[in-house]
Amino acid sequence: MNDSYKLFFVCPIGLEEIQADELNKWLQFFDLQNIKIEKLKGGVEVTSNNLDIIHIVKTIKTSTKVLLRINEFKVRDFPKLYNKVKKFNWAPYLYLNDNIEINVTLKKSRLIHSGRAKDSIEKGINEWIKANPRKKISTDLPPQKIHFNINQDVCLVSIDLCGEPLYKRENKNQGAIAPIRENLASALILWSINKNTKTHDSMFIDPMCGSGTFIHEALNLNNANKTKSLSLDFMPLTKKIKPIEVKDQPEFFKSYLGIDQNNFFNKSRSKDERIKFINMNYHDALEEIKENSVIIFNPPYGKRLKIKGDLADFYQKIIKTLMKTRPLMIGLIHPQETIIKLPRGNYKREDLLFKNGGLSVRYSLWFKST
Repeated sequence: MNDSYKLFFVCPIGLEEIQADELNKWLQFFDLQNIKIEKLKGGVEVTSNNLDIIHIVKTIKTSTKVLLRINEFKVRDFPKLYNKVKKFNWAPYLYLNDNIEINVTLKKSRLIHSGRAKDSIEKGINEWIKANPRKKISTDLPPQKIHFNINQDVCLVSIDLCGEPLYKRENKNQGAIAPIRENLASALILWSINKNTKTHDSMFIDPMCGSGTFIHEALNLNNANKTKSLSLDFMPLTKKIKPIEVKDQPEFFKSYLGIDQNNFFNKSRSKDERIKFINMNYHDALEEIKENSVIIFNPPYGKRLKIKGDLADFYQKIIKTLMKTRPLMIGLIHPQETIIKLPRGNYKREDLLFKNGGLSVRYSLWFKST
């Protein structure tokens, strides 16, 4: 067995630097050394000769999934693809005879039909399984997802260590009208606190909290996904790695406040006693907001939820109102084409571009410099 392992931590395009910073934090926590990290478009590739690197999969918050690179070969026709797949040793990776999801991408390849390529791969895997049936497991297990990326006649094979996407938290809140994915929320919070690390005495606030995604992610930003069932827990190669109990780490914030005038979300929010939710409009709740708070939110973009009047004026009014509380920082997501012009005063401003729900958006952050 090859003693060098490559893991690709997939993240939203534009957030690779945040992903790398978070990976470095957990590498230090688990005391993993001699690790090579390379930022690529849409993720960060990590090379290690120590399979203990998989412990990070259960702690990482900004990834959508984590892929283990398991094979690479040249292929120019469908019969060779079938034979390569059939003869490959799948024993370290497959734990079920079925529930296998195949994903194929083709780029500059002589194989121009992805459907036919997928058929060849499925036939090859099924032939291998007939000769090497997996043991029956009674419990419900995450799906086995295998990715075949064929680029310029070179096929890179990766297997998903997660099964279900990592942004689907085990205690996910439900019911948002225009939600933000949990991993995006965590990434923006991490990026923000890196601009001013003095947040431990701060209140974290979402003044338009909906079902509370930002609040929940802020509360659990430094903790592992303890009960989430992942493919790596059952994959023969990785299940032999003794799990490490990751105790809850110190929180980044002192308290948590969610504000929303919509009663619809009440039943879907976390009941954690450290979080306070209040039902009112943000401008009526300014007395609840303490000085030097961290305020981050995802307001309507004027797409799914319509906004009366000019969108830039709408955002500027919100920020000016919240600035009266003298926050440590304030950040919001808005469409890239919407230009928000505000005097900076004692605050610096930085922007981050990415996509949320298929929309090109900008995260604008005003923060007090350290």
